[in-house]
Parts: sequence; structure tokens; C-alpha cells
Amino acid sequence: MTLKGRSTRTIGADYFRELYRRSEDPWNFSDSGYERAKYRASLEALPRARYDSALELGCSVGVFTRLLAERCGAVCAVDVSREALDRAAERCAGLRHVGFAECDLSAAFPPGRFDLITLCELGFYFGPHDLTRLRERIAAALGPGGDLLLVHWTPLVEGHAQTADDVHEAFLADPRFTPGSAQRAPTYRLDVLRR
Repeated sequence: MTLKGRSTRTIGADYFRELYRRSEDPWNFSDSGYERAKYRASLEALPRARYDSALELGCSVGVFTRLLAERCGAVCAVDVSREALDRAAERCAGLRHVGFAECDLSAAFPPGRFDLITLCELGFYFGPHDLTRLRERIAAALGPGGDLLLVHWTPLVEGHAQTADDVHEAFLADPRFTPGSAQRAPTYRLDVLRR
């Protein structure tokens, strides 16, 4: 039996590619007041004013990417959808310290070391095994003293592989990460962890 919000099966890359073929901004990141408030809370939760290098996993159309770019010397933003990346690149045009790459995180991970990694609204699409592998890759890519930002929608969604709490608790249980600031809004959970 599958529980709502816990299918345990990773949602494949084709689902997201098709979603962005059908809609320029499937979750309305560009115009949503809710998203703006969540981005503001996310940036305020980060313990450093500046980061040398950030990795944004699942950048979508680049709304948060542009905001991150103001706090980082370099940003590598990845997504599985070429259409999403094209829109993100347009949004960040002129920001030469921001780069974009197509990456299916269930099969690969961007090279490099970073002092900030963001995993926002993405972890619950990974089944437990794939999330464990992704956590290993994040731990290896995050430099000593680096920060990991986790933000996820908390209401249960049909078809999600895991819940927001499943994702955050898996990272918090990993002794390689030290809990930092945390907050729970009515519809999302935010945690910052230190490597």
C-alpha cells in the first residue's frame, strides 16, 4: 500500500522535462508572493553574509538563483530540464559568476567543492535509496564548515516519494552535518546544516 506523500519511488527525470515543456513556470516561482516570502526567509536563515561558491540543486527557472547570486562569488545552478535552464539563464543574463548545467541528480552530480549547497523543494522526489546516495554526494561536495540549506513543502502530496520531514530528518540524523537554524512555517520546513 502506498501512503500519500510516500510512494518511495524516485520520480524520473522525464516527468520534470515534460512539465517544463508544457508550462514555462509550473509552480509560479516568478510571481508567487508565497515563494518570495519563502526565499526571503531562506536567505535570512543563512549564517554568512557572503559565500565563495554555491551549488543550487534544482534551480528551475532561476528565481532563487538570481537572489543567491547577490550573496555568492560563484553559483553553479543545475536542473534536469533544458527548458527550465534556458529560462533561468535568461533571468540571470549578465551575471557572469552564475553558471548553469543540465544534470539528472538520480544518476550524476556536479563536480566541485562548495561552501553552500541548496536542496529546496526537491528532496521529496527521491526515494530513500536515491536520497541516501544524493546525501553522500552532497556531503562530499560541501567543504568543511560549509552550509546546506534544506527547504521543503510540508503538506502531503500524492506521488511524492517521501515527505519533507523524511528528507530533513535523514540529513539531521547524519553525523557529518551539524544542525543550525531551523523553522517551520505553516506550509514549509527550513533547516540549515553545517558540514
